[in-house]
Amino acid sequence: MDSFVSIASDGVWSHIEPTEMAEIITEHGHKSPGNTCELIAAKVKDLCHGENTPMDDTSLIISSLSGTGR
Repeated sequence: MDSFVSIASDGVWSHIEPTEMAEIITEHGHKSPGNTCELIAAKVKDLCHGENTPMDDTSLIISSLSGTGR
């Protein structure tokens, strides 16, 4: 995933800095297309919902801005 936009709730942004989110998306965005969303969601969930972390709303939308050239 070369270009993207990520929109998230405060439950995500209170645990993850924007640069860290970009690194997660970039790292997992190049893996199997069928598993990309699951990989990113699992990583974000692990970071936001640790053992001693209270549950807060964690919503995340990622949209690729890379066109297919058509």
